[in-house]
Amino acid sequence: MAGSKAGFPYVGAGGQPGRNQNLGQPLTSKGGFLSIRNSIQEKEQEESTLLNSADIAIPVSVTGKVNKVIRASQNELIDNRIGISELAAENNAAPNVDQAFTVNQATPIITWANPADITYGTALSGTQLNAAASVPGGFVYTPAAGTVLSAGANQILHAAFTPTDTTNYTVASKNVIINVTGTLPSILYINGTVTNNTLLGEPLAGVTVTTGSQTTTTGPDGKYSFAVVSGSYDLTFNKNDIRYYTGSLNAVSTVSGDANGDFALQLKPVGTISGTVTVV
Repeated sequence: MAGSKAGFPYVGAGGQPGRNQNLGQPLTSKGGFLSIRNSIQEKEQEESTLLNSADIAIPVSVTGKVNKVIRASQNELIDNRIGISELAAENNAAPNVDQAFTVNQATPIITWANPADITYGTALSGTQLNAAASVPGGFVYTPAAGTVLSAGANQILHAAFTPTDTTNYTVASKNVIINVTGTLPSILYINGTVTNNTLLGEPLAGVTVTTGSQTTTTGPDGKYSFAVVSGSYDLTFNKNDIRYYTGSLNAVSTVSGDANGDFALQLKPVGTISGTVTVV
């Protein structure tokens, strides 16, 4: 064989082992020359399979950035002297990638325990309405301070919180429950009839009667009624008629039971004025 020496395989162009192109096997020298084993062909095929396999994904954690995956090209020519670990080390040296992201508002943490039981008649105060938040801001309570709750268990108190920094924090709220011990007082009534102050004492309809925060209007028979608890009450009477004065009835007491609230609304004097008007 041209170009070979005794004891050595035939060397083709580029210094590669000569091949029998028909058989696809390394050439074997005659006369006991060293044979080129199939391992050379197997090694080449193994390297080719590695380079032509699916992309090699190398995850990289970039400090202060997002996680990226670097892929080696499927068709990239890689020197078979570079191992997989060396390939990964080379590809890890990737530039930082800026990533836009949104920072959502945080929700404040509200701390508020269920208040201790209170006795009926006790007005709500800072003792019960004492919620605290993890950031600066203000609370609005429902019911508000000063409210007297009815007797009963598991009544809801609500706190709505608005942070001072509404850019970075959301509003928040929390409910707690409170028990109000004791019994409700007996319901009593103030009943009455409103008339005019004439001799006949005619009933007056449409008279507005007020006591505290309660208001009612007399019917055609002049009657009205208020449901109240034991106590003393001031009442006012007003008819939308210029012929009548506004009247009042003071200290109607219901301590011993229902109270009578009859009232005669005063008519304004009516007369005729006559004479001569002289301009001076």
